[in-house]
Amino acid sequence: MAAAASSGVEVRKAEQLIRDARNSLDEGNFGDARANADKAIELVAQLEGQFAKAREQIAEAESVVADFRSKSVDVGQADSLIQLSQSFLKTGNYEKAVAYAKKAIKTANEAQTRQNTEKAMGDRPPIPPAVAVPVEAAAGAEGAQAAPAAGPPLSKPTVVAPKTAEPALKAPAAAATVEISASQDPEYLAAEKEIRDVGADLDKLEKRGQNVAHARNLLKLAMSFLRGGSFEKATRYARKVKNVLEEKKEE
Repeated sequence: MAAAASSGVEVRKAEQLIRDARNSLDEGNFGDARANADKAIELVAQLEGQFAKAREQIAEAESVVADFRSKSVDVGQADSLIQLSQSFLKTGNYEKAVAYAKKAIKTANEAQTRQNTEKAMGDRPPIPPAVAVPVEAAAGAEGAQAAPAAGPPLSKPTVVAPKTAEPALKAPAAAATVEISASQDPEYLAAEKEIRDVGADLDKLEKRGQNVAHARNLLKLAMSFLRGGSFEKATRYARKVKNVLEEKKEE
Protein backbone atom coordinates (compact mmCIF):
# COMPACT_ATOMS: atom_id res chain seq x y z
CA MET A 1 0.00 0.00 0.00
CA ALA A 2 2.85 2.40 0.80
CA ALA A 3 4.52 1.65 -2.54
CA ALA A 4 1.28 2.29 -4.42
CA ALA A 5 0.68 5.55 -2.58
CA SER A 6 4.21 6.77 -3.38
CA SER A 7 3.49 6.30 -7.10
CA GLY A 8 0.33 8.42 -6.89
CA VAL A 9 -2.38 5.79 -6.33
CA GLU A 10 -5.25 6.88 -4.08
CA VAL A 11 -5.28 4.20 -1.32
CA ARG A 12 -7.71 5.57 1.28
CA LYS A 13 -10.11 2.64 0.82
CA ALA A 14 -7.27 0.18 1.38
CA GLU A 15 -6.17 2.11 4.48
CA GLN A 16 -9.60 1.58 6.00
CA LEU A 17 -9.31 -2.18 5.43
CA ILE A 18 -5.89 -2.18 7.12
CA ARG A 19 -7.34 -0.33 10.14
CA ASP A 20 -10.12 -2.91 10.35
CA ALA A 21 -7.54 -5.70 10.15
CA ARG A 22 -5.51 -4.19 13.00
CA ASN A 23 -8.59 -3.75 15.16
CA SER A 24 -9.53 -7.39 14.59
CA LEU A 25 -5.97 -8.42 15.43
CA ASP A 26 -6.03 -6.45 18.70
CA GLU A 27 -9.36 -8.07 19.61
CA GLY A 28 -8.00 -11.54 18.91
CA ASN A 29 -10.18 -12.08 15.81
CA PHE A 30 -7.33 -13.45 13.74
CA GLY A 31 -9.57 -14.77 10.96
CA ASP A 32 -11.15 -11.36 10.40
CA ALA A 33 -7.74 -9.71 10.59
CA ARG A 34 -6.36 -11.99 7.88
CA ALA A 35 -9.48 -11.58 5.71
CA ASN A 36 -9.32 -7.79 5.82
CA ALA A 37 -5.59 -7.81 5.11
CA ASP A 38 -6.16 -10.02 2.07
CA LYS A 39 -8.93 -7.67 0.86
CA ALA A 40 -6.55 -4.73 1.22
CA ILE A 41 -3.88 -6.48 -0.85
CA GLU A 42 -6.42 -7.32 -3.57
CA LEU A 43 -7.83 -3.78 -3.58
CA VAL A 44 -4.40 -2.15 -3.86
CA ALA A 45 -3.57 -4.34 -6.85
CA GLN A 46 -6.87 -3.39 -8.47
CA LEU A 47 -6.32 0.32 -7.83
CA GLU A 48 -2.80 0.15 -9.26
CA GLY A 49 -4.19 -1.32 -12.48
CA GLN A 50 -6.92 1.31 -12.77
CA PHE A 51 -4.44 4.09 -12.03
CA ALA A 52 -2.04 2.88 -14.71
CA LYS A 53 -4.84 2.63 -17.28
CA ALA A 54 -6.09 6.14 -16.49
CA ARG A 55 -2.60 7.64 -16.62
CA GLU A 56 -1.95 5.92 -19.95
CA GLN A 57 -5.23 7.25 -21.39
CA ILE A 58 -4.42 10.80 -20.24
CA ALA A 59 -0.95 10.56 -21.81
CA GLU A 60 -2.54 9.50 -25.10
CA ALA A 61 -5.01 12.40 -24.94
CA GLU A 62 -2.20 14.86 -24.24
CA SER A 63 -0.24 13.55 -27.22
CA VAL A 64 -3.23 13.78 -29.59
CA VAL A 65 -4.16 17.28 -28.43
CA ALA A 66 -0.55 18.48 -28.68
CA ASP A 67 -0.40 17.20 -32.27
CA PHE A 68 -3.58 19.08 -33.21
CA ARG A 69 -2.31 22.21 -31.46
CA SER A 70 0.86 22.11 -33.58
CA LYS A 71 -1.44 22.22 -36.63
CA SER A 72 -3.13 25.38 -35.30
CA VAL A 73 -6.36 23.58 -34.38
CA ASP A 74 -8.36 25.25 -31.59
CA VAL A 75 -8.09 22.67 -28.78
CA GLY A 76 -9.25 24.84 -25.88
CA GLN A 77 -12.15 22.55 -24.95
CA ALA A 78 -9.96 19.45 -25.23
CA ASP A 79 -7.37 21.04 -22.91
CA SER A 80 -10.07 21.72 -20.31
CA LEU A 81 -11.23 18.10 -20.52
CA ILE A 82 -7.69 16.85 -19.96
CA GLN A 83 -7.34 19.06 -16.89
CA LEU A 84 -10.59 17.64 -15.57
CA SER A 85 -9.37 14.12 -16.25
CA GLN A 86 -6.16 14.82 -14.31
CA SER A 87 -8.25 16.16 -11.43
CA PHE A 88 -10.22 12.91 -11.29
CA LEU A 89 -6.96 10.95 -11.41
CA LYS A 90 -5.67 12.75 -8.31
CA THR A 91 -8.88 12.09 -6.36
CA GLY A 92 -8.92 8.38 -7.24
CA ASN A 93 -11.91 8.45 -9.60
CA TYR A 94 -10.12 6.50 -12.31
CA GLU A 95 -13.25 5.62 -14.28
CA LYS A 96 -14.08 9.28 -14.86
CA ALA A 97 -10.43 10.11 -15.51
CA VAL A 98 -10.44 7.63 -18.41
CA ALA A 99 -13.84 8.83 -19.67
CA TYR A 100 -12.80 12.49 -19.80
CA ALA A 101 -9.44 11.72 -21.42
CA LYS A 102 -11.28 9.84 -24.19
CA LYS A 103 -13.72 12.74 -24.49
CA ALA A 104 -10.76 15.13 -24.91
CA ILE A 105 -9.53 13.09 -27.89
CA LYS A 106 -13.01 13.08 -29.43
CA THR A 107 -13.38 16.84 -28.91
CA ALA A 108 -9.99 17.52 -30.51
CA ASN A 109 -10.93 15.40 -33.53
CA GLU A 110 -14.22 17.27 -33.87
CA ALA A 111 -12.36 20.60 -33.70
CA GLN A 112 -10.07 19.53 -36.54
CA THR A 113 -13.03 18.35 -38.65
CA ARG A 114 -14.79 21.65 -38.04
CA GLN A 115 -11.67 23.60 -38.99
CA ASN A 116 -11.21 21.59 -42.19
CA THR A 117 -14.85 22.17 -43.14
CA GLU A 118 -14.57 25.91 -42.54
CA LYS A 119 -11.36 26.02 -44.59
CA ALA A 120 -12.99 24.13 -47.45
CA MET A 121 -15.90 26.57 -47.41
CA GLY A 122 -13.50 29.51 -47.36
CA ASP A 123 -11.57 28.19 -50.37
CA ARG A 124 -14.66 28.22 -52.59
CA PRO A 125 -14.83 31.07 -55.13
CA PRO A 126 -17.18 33.86 -54.03
CA ILE A 127 -20.64 34.01 -55.58
CA PRO A 128 -20.86 37.05 -57.89
CA PRO A 129 -23.27 39.66 -56.53
CA ALA A 130 -26.64 40.09 -58.22
CA VAL A 131 -26.96 43.20 -60.38
CA ALA A 132 -29.79 45.35 -59.05
CA VAL A 133 -31.68 47.79 -61.27
CA PRO A 134 -31.87 51.23 -59.60
CA VAL A 135 -35.39 52.14 -58.59
CA GLU A 136 -35.05 55.57 -60.22
CA ALA A 137 -34.04 54.06 -63.56
CA ALA A 138 -36.96 51.64 -63.50
CA ALA A 139 -39.40 54.43 -62.64
CA GLY A 140 -37.98 56.61 -65.44
CA ALA A 141 -38.46 53.85 -67.98
CA GLU A 142 -42.07 53.39 -66.98
CA GLY A 143 -42.60 57.18 -66.93
CA ALA A 144 -41.73 57.38 -70.63
CA GLN A 145 -44.91 55.39 -71.34
CA ALA A 146 -47.29 56.53 -68.63
CA ALA A 147 -47.14 59.22 -65.97
CA PRO A 148 -47.27 57.81 -62.43
CA ALA A 149 -50.33 58.59 -60.30
CA ALA A 150 -49.88 61.40 -57.83
CA GLY A 151 -49.33 60.36 -54.23
CA PRO A 152 -47.29 61.08 -51.13
CA PRO A 153 -43.53 60.87 -51.58
CA LEU A 154 -41.97 57.57 -50.49
CA SER A 155 -39.60 57.86 -47.54
CA LYS A 156 -36.58 55.67 -46.99
CA PRO A 157 -37.14 53.03 -44.31
CA THR A 158 -35.41 53.73 -41.03
CA VAL A 159 -33.08 50.94 -39.93
CA VAL A 160 -32.84 50.66 -36.16
CA ALA A 161 -29.73 48.88 -34.96
CA PRO A 162 -30.52 46.22 -32.31
CA LYS A 163 -29.30 46.94 -28.82
CA THR A 164 -26.60 44.53 -27.75
CA ALA A 165 -25.87 43.75 -24.15
CA GLU A 166 -22.26 43.88 -23.10
CA PRO A 167 -21.59 40.30 -21.84
CA ALA A 168 -19.22 39.61 -18.95
CA LEU A 169 -17.62 36.85 -21.03
CA LYS A 170 -16.59 37.09 -24.65
CA ALA A 171 -19.36 35.77 -26.88
CA PRO A 172 -18.47 33.26 -29.63
CA ALA A 173 -17.86 34.74 -33.06
CA ALA A 174 -21.04 34.72 -35.11
CA ALA A 175 -21.34 34.18 -38.86
CA ALA A 176 -22.35 37.14 -40.99
CA THR A 177 -25.65 35.49 -41.87
CA VAL A 178 -26.78 35.34 -38.21
CA GLU A 179 -29.14 38.20 -37.47
CA ILE A 180 -28.99 38.00 -33.67
CA SER A 181 -25.63 37.86 -31.93
CA ALA A 182 -24.90 35.30 -29.22
CA SER A 183 -24.97 38.05 -26.58
CA GLN A 184 -28.68 38.54 -27.33
CA ASP A 185 -29.53 34.85 -27.17
CA PRO A 186 -31.56 34.09 -24.00
CA GLU A 187 -29.78 30.75 -23.55
CA TYR A 188 -26.40 32.48 -23.76
CA LEU A 189 -27.40 35.13 -21.26
CA ALA A 190 -28.75 32.51 -18.82
CA ALA A 191 -25.61 30.36 -19.10
CA GLU A 192 -23.34 33.40 -18.81
CA LYS A 193 -25.12 34.52 -15.62
CA GLU A 194 -24.82 31.07 -14.01
CA ILE A 195 -21.10 30.95 -14.83
CA ARG A 196 -20.54 34.47 -13.47
CA ASP A 197 -22.44 33.76 -10.23
CA VAL A 198 -20.77 30.43 -9.53
CA GLY A 199 -17.39 31.97 -10.39
CA ALA A 200 -17.90 34.58 -7.68
CA ASP A 201 -18.72 31.84 -5.13
CA LEU A 202 -15.65 29.88 -6.21
CA ASP A 203 -13.40 32.92 -5.71
CA LYS A 204 -14.77 33.39 -2.18
CA LEU A 205 -14.03 29.79 -1.19
CA GLU A 206 -10.56 29.98 -2.75
CA LYS A 207 -9.76 33.09 -0.70
CA ARG A 208 -10.74 31.16 2.44
CA GLY A 209 -8.06 28.59 1.62
CA GLN A 210 -10.39 25.87 0.27
CA ASN A 211 -8.99 23.49 -2.36
CA VAL A 212 -11.19 24.26 -5.37
CA ALA A 213 -8.95 22.99 -8.19
CA HIS A 214 -11.57 20.50 -9.38
CA ALA A 215 -14.28 23.16 -9.39
CA ARG A 216 -11.95 25.56 -11.21
CA ASN A 217 -11.41 23.01 -14.00
CA LEU A 218 -15.16 22.48 -14.32
CA LEU A 219 -15.67 26.25 -14.56
CA LYS A 220 -13.06 26.53 -17.32
CA LEU A 221 -14.91 23.83 -19.21
CA ALA A 222 -18.22 25.67 -18.79
CA MET A 223 -16.64 28.86 -20.14
CA SER A 224 -15.14 26.94 -23.05
CA PHE A 225 -18.54 25.51 -23.99
CA LEU A 226 -20.06 29.00 -23.72
CA ARG A 227 -17.50 30.45 -26.12
CA GLY A 228 -18.07 27.53 -28.48
CA GLY A 229 -21.82 28.15 -28.58
CA SER A 230 -22.83 25.05 -26.57
CA PHE A 231 -25.01 26.97 -24.12
CA GLU A 232 -26.81 23.92 -22.69
CA LYS A 233 -23.48 22.24 -21.84
CA ALA A 234 -22.15 25.51 -20.44
CA THR A 235 -25.13 25.70 -18.08
CA ARG A 236 -24.82 22.03 -17.12
CA TYR A 237 -21.14 22.38 -16.16
CA ALA A 238 -21.77 25.62 -14.29
CA ARG A 239 -24.27 23.71 -12.16
CA LYS A 240 -21.71 20.96 -11.61
CA VAL A 241 -19.37 23.61 -10.25
CA LYS A 242 -22.16 24.81 -7.95
CA ASN A 243 -22.70 21.26 -6.62
CA VAL A 244 -18.98 20.83 -5.93
CA LEU A 245 -18.88 24.15 -4.08
CA GLU A 246 -21.91 23.19 -2.00
CA GLU A 247 -20.07 20.07 -0.88
CA LYS A 248 -17.00 22.19 -0.03
CA LYS A 249 -19.12 24.51 2.12
CA GLU A 250 -20.33 21.52 4.16
CA GLU A 251 -16.78 20.29 4.86
